[in-house]
Amino acid sequence: MARMNGARRLLGMLLVLAAGLVGSVGTLAAQDARVLGRVTDGVGNPVAQATVTLVGEDGAAAQATTSGPSGGFQFQGVAPGTYTLRAVRDGFEVREQRVTVHAGRVATPLVRLNTAGRTQRGVVAVRMPAR
Repeated sequence: MARMNGARRLLGMLLVLAAGLVGSVGTLAAQDARVLGRVTDGVGNPVAQATVTLVGEDGAAAQATTSGPSGGFQFQGVAPGTYTLRAVRDGFEVREQRVTVHAGRVATPLVRLNTAGRTQRGVVAVRMPAR
């Protein structure tokens, strides 16, 4: 009987420990949310050196970074929520898009920048001289 009570007590302690670990894993997962994206031009070529900013719903910049040679960028330790992702690069139009970040997940936005001066169809407007 004493052996059975000891086993029950040990099982109870293990359950409490497991519950604590599960809670800790959930907290760590929430802190581990990331945004891992890429900036490209209108035809899919990488855009390096674009300033990419993650802006919270309150309008305050949460984080900012610069895209690398392959157009890639990353934000770590992002709190769950909905953000505006803003990408800016000389020679391109400013691009803003919404991104939702979930606890313990990786959001993977693709940001396409249009060349400055392009129309909605992506064609550069050219004025032909009169003849």
